[in-house]
Amino acid sequence: MMGRRSILICACLFLAVGAVGQVGATRYFDTWHFNDSLTIYFNGTATPTLDPHTTPPHSGYSNLSISDPFTGSLIFYVNGGEVLDGTGSVVPHGSLGSLGAFACLPHPGDPDRFYLFLGGDSIYYSVFDRTLNGGLGDIDPGEHRIALWDRLDGTTAFTNSAGTRHTLVCHALFTNDFYLFHVTANNGLEPTPEVITTGPILAGSLPPGGIKVAPGTDRLALVDPLHEEQLCMFSLDRNTAQIEHLFTYHWRDSLSSFEFAPASDLFYIGDNDGVDGSLYQLNMGSTDTAQISASAERLDVGQLGNLGWRPILQLAPNGVVYYFYDIPVEDVATNHLQGILQPDVPGAGCQVDLEALDMQQPWAWWRWWPWVYWPVHNAVGIAEESSGPRISVHPMPMRDAGWLSLETGDPDRIEWLDMTGRIVRVQQGMPHRDGWRLDASGLASGTYLVRPMEGDQVIGTVPVMVER
Repeated sequence: MMGRRSILICACLFLAVGAVGQVGATRYFDTWHFNDSLTIYFNGTATPTLDPHTTPPHSGYSNLSISDPFTGSLIFYVNGGEVLDGTGSVVPHGSLGSLGAFACLPHPGDPDRFYLFLGGDSIYYSVFDRTLNGGLGDIDPGEHRIALWDRLDGTTAFTNSAGTRHTLVCHALFTNDFYLFHVTANNGLEPTPEVITTGPILAGSLPPGGIKVAPGTDRLALVDPLHEEQLCMFSLDRNTAQIEHLFTYHWRDSLSSFEFAPASDLFYIGDNDGVDGSLYQLNMGSTDTAQISASAERLDVGQLGNLGWRPILQLAPNGVVYYFYDIPVEDVATNHLQGILQPDVPGAGCQVDLEALDMQQPWAWWRWWPWVYWPVHNAVGIAEESSGPRISVHPMPMRDAGWLSLETGDPDRIEWLDMTGRIVRVQQGMPHRDGWRLDASGLASGTYLVRPMEGDQVIGTVPVMVER
């Protein structure tokens, strides 16, 4: 069950939506580093690259790892109580003592500065400065292990549409209070949290992965730690930072894990019914719980019906929802990650693959996902919105064609990115009316990130909604 993971190590997710005044798609979480097991590199392709390490069987846990926002190369990671640079060396001030790092937020507009959140009986933070230690980075000795707040858990994060504010979301024990810590382009970490009271009182500690933000919709979900069949759904306004309880959905049995689809209202549940590890797909587009239940579809997870118990799900940068069985019973489950290859497609078309990713080593029993990943619209916010070129798109929503207007710049091409950050279309920069032509023909309905390019320079980014 989810409660089995008792240590405080939570999602370092930051959710950003492309908009006016942003410069460049980011790759902060393209590298998943597991301490003694392997490193997984996501580069926008369907199949990531693996670098296996020497490891004893069935060991290894996730590390908080941060990559260069433009290249995806590893900047630093946390291994237990130490911070290591991208080469694997402990940085000079990298000792965290008994504190575990559970989240990290970049400073908007500053690709060299990161706020590392540490947990124990209370919350602390340290600042990682990439300009220190000869450019390899180090913890700033003047901003190390600074007390921030009493103990909180159930961590996720999101970003406003301008990319100028990242927000760490925590939930207080035995309350219905959310605590929001903002990191802004102009002020950095604001130490006094915004407190929002909404939803049911939770009677326990939220485990890793027990709270998540939907990448493509305005939903936030958490599972009740005491009653694991209860899924609490909230609305989230990323710009006003407001959270409001919508409904509590009662699943038929306890949940081992859950995950949102990248761009749609589809939602996945890893079921723990004591018999097998079943996967279900539901449509969470409604607040009518009866309608949600009617949409539930059990996915085919193999000839025997399962490969183990308690499937643990995680959306990855390539748009695949990977999962592994906490208790595998078949050999394939100990050496592979299973995957839902097209999670935005309803029904069997989502394509469950039992051998989606060969881990090249035993993989199961006490594995934890790297709770460091943010799934869509990665964008680097700049310090002042007005300092970037103004971009507008017409019409909105768009069907087959439209045009893009730029305040400055002369793009030679325009790139379209889907909700997982993958480039799905590159078109030539063709002048049209007072701007440049946009070709949306053949693209599925949904939100895309469009970025005009001039050579290797990103002029800006803007979200475009395609509607059929």
